[in-house]
Amino acid sequence: MITIYRADERHHVHGRAHDHWRTFHPRGPGDPLAGGFGALAALDEDRLGPGERPPRQPTVDGEVVTYVRAGALAVLDSRGASGAIHAGEFRRTVAHPDLRHGVGNASRTDWAHAFQLSLAAPGLPSGLRADQRGFAIAEHGGRLCVVASPDGRGGSLRLHADVVLLAAVLAPGQVVAHGLTPGRAAWVHVVAGDATLGDYTLTGGDGVGVTDERTVTLHASAATELLVCDLIEPTPPRPRTRSRPGSLSG
Repeated sequence: MITIYRADERHHVHGRAHDHWRTFHPRGPGDPLAGGFGALAALDEDRLGPGERPPRQPTVDGEVVTYVRAGALAVLDSRGASGAIHAGEFRRTVAHPDLRHGVGNASRTDWAHAFQLSLAAPGLPSGLRADQRGFAIAEHGGRLCVVASPDGRGGSLRLHADVVLLAAVLAPGQVVAHGLTPGRAAWVHVVAGDATLGDYTLTGGDGVGVTDERTVTLHASAATELLVCDLIEPTPPRPRTRSRPGSLSG
């Protein structure tokens, strides 16, 4: 079963030196995905001009994974901890009502391109340290690489949320497949490029929720970058479910 949110359905705020897209945003009364897809509470994309900061969003009680695709972000929290996230790096931090995080473009001359994923994991202590590392193209080029997980497998960032985050960079014609165990679902976000999922064509900015499937298979028709969240299947009902014209696997 598949649910598609197209890139142009995202909430978009355009500024002179800042573009912000929010995938999960109320599209009408009773929209069940307004608050996210299972433990994935938010998925935001920002293009920031020199020195710009993204708009402040409601704090999710859990964790935030930030991915910088281009440029660098400066980070500062209310405890005085500071640092920078550079292109190709992922950073996991605790999101807590008593702990404020500030991020902004670290450059005075270049733009930055970043993604933030908010993961629900209530009750985490605010004193947990941030975790950060970079993943080379060799690690996730042509295949799905685990970048964050509850058990820290393969040197990935360690999460407290029951979520496995994977990333892939694909050349035209390459294919990746991810198996789902019973009770698990996936949210696929196309960072850039073009890919097919079954008979559906996806482009940069599109998001797809996949439930009740054993395998998610994506075929890149152009140079493509993907983020995939493997998580506990969200509680029904699921909005705007479309009948499958073809299998998502194989």
